[in-house]
Amino acid sequence: MVHSPSAWTESLRSSLLDPHELGIDAFVKAKRRSYKQAVESIQRKRSELIREAKAQPIEPTEAQSLGRLLLYEAMETVSAGAAEASSHSFFDVEDAPPWDTWFWHKEGTIFCWVPDSLVSDAQAGIDANPVDCIHWANWSELGALINR
Repeated sequence: MVHSPSAWTESLRSSLLDPHELGIDAFVKAKRRSYKQAVESIQRKRSELIREAKAQPIEPTEAQSLGRLLLYEAMETVSAGAAEASSHSFFDVEDAPPWDTWFWHKEGTIFCWVPDSLVSDAQAGIDANPVDCIHWANWSELGALINR
């Protein structure tokens, strides 16, 4: 029996294996929620550490002058490992930057501050990454990005 391309397509999309029926939407929502919760936890713990150390948080303008704004689209990763290898492990296999750099989460995007001393490693990872899930943004766009 010869199958037409559309017959193959239909036979390879059985309703029994439909990911929506298997809960893929729930998985994606849970993953998004886990990143949001992770960033919130980091914010709380960082605030506690600063308070306990009786340190003053760095002013935003000073932070901007000492590093770059990196955006990580956590749901867009391909887990290829190229960014990890090229960045000397600045990024992990999921293309995630180190969580100590995370400071905000909005609609699946994690906002990160990358100190100038690590910008070249981060750039090497961005250049090697096969998808656009990690990229620089301008500090002047931060307000618009957070409020989008």
